[in-house]
Formats: sequence, C-alpha cells, structure tokens
Amino acid sequence: MKLILPFLLLIVNFGFAQNFKCSDVKTGNFLDPKDYDVKIIRTDSTQKEINLKNGAEVLEKVEWIDSCSYKLTHISNNEIWEKQYPNLPNDTIIVEIKQVTKEFYLIKSYFENKKGKPYFTKVIRE
Repeated sequence: MKLILPFLLLIVNFGFAQNFKCSDVKTGNFLDPKDYDVKIIRTDSTQKEINLKNGAEVLEKVEWIDSCSYKLTHISNNEIWEKQYPNLPNDTIIVEIKQVTKEFYLIKSYFENKKGKPYFTKVIRE
C-alpha cells in the first residue's frame, strides 16, 4: 500500500504537468462558441472564420508579432458577412493568447486602433 500511493501521485502529477505553448495553437482548426458557433481554420499565413449557423465567412492575413500575439488583417469576406457586420471596420485586429491548455486556449482581441472594448473568449481545439 505504501508503494501504491506515491506511484499514483506520480501518475496524476505527470498528467497535469504538461506545459502547452502558444506555438501549439499557431495553426489548426478551432471553435469559438462564445456568441455564436464560429469555426476558425488557421494556417501559417491566413485565418478563415466561418459562422456555422449562417455561413458568414471572412478571410484574414495572419502576422505573428511575437510567440503569443498576432495581427489579423482583412483580406475578403462573403456577402453574408457583409450583411451581418455592415459597420465592422476593416481595421487590423490584435490577438493575444493568454493561456493554452490541452482542450482550449484563452484570448484577448481588440482593434489595433483601440476602438471598442476588448473581446475575451475561450477558443476550443477541434
């Protein structure tokens, strides 16, 4: 019995000791479920966001500022996106990754010109 407890603690500790980095979510498929279901498909150079409820899509250029922050610059969108967001400026968006876990990562995003309130959300890995 005395040997089992330390062994179990070692296993539990090892399971929770994994360190995840911003580079783990630099590319991939993600889901932003905060306000509506948005699928995010990010490559090294672009990010496509698709609203799964209505089909609105936007394509943005990705430029990494540092290991945990990047800029999104508008490239194009479909007509549904324009109708859903008629007054949304095509300003650059700054995204700061605040925490990365196995299942999700937390972000703070805001317009580069600081207009409006920052947006905080949990982005789920697919």
